Amino acid sequence: MAETMGIITPNTPLAVDAVLIGETVLAALFVVALLMARKHRGREHHLILLGVFLVDELLLKPIMISRALDGTNGSFPWNGTAVLPHLALAIAMTLLGIVTIFIGFKRSVRKGKKMFLPPKGKMHKLIGYAFVASWFASYVVGLWIFSSNWLG
Repeated sequence: MAETMGIITPNTPLAVDAVLIGETVLAALFVVALLMARKHRGREHHLILLGVFLVDELLLKPIMISRALDGTNGSFPWNGTAVLPHLALAIAMTLLGIVTIFIGFKRSVRKGKKMFLPPKGKMHKLIGYAFVASWFASYVVGLWIFSSNWLG
């Protein structure tokens, strides 16, 4: 059965394009959410990041993992690709994201319509930075895999 070809190139499977486009949109939303946090617009920050995290984990990561494990890139250990480090980054990012979410909801303080992190909330910020760094590292590795596999 032939796969439906994608949007970015005629040779790219639609599932691969969907993940790449979805992750790029999520990257932009990450930046918006970080700006919301800097402006102490915590509710918007929480909603955007929670939405990004859920879409990534429940929709895009399962597609990415199924593509990584279906043998498309050759048999284990996927010679010449960075799939294993990418999967390791995705797992680390997921764990950091869960911890960041719990700490953020537990430590935030409201003052009027703005939200702040008290001194005890600095852990949310530190783990949050690690989460964002691991997410963007995973994104960059994913872009590298995409370009080396589908763009030649």
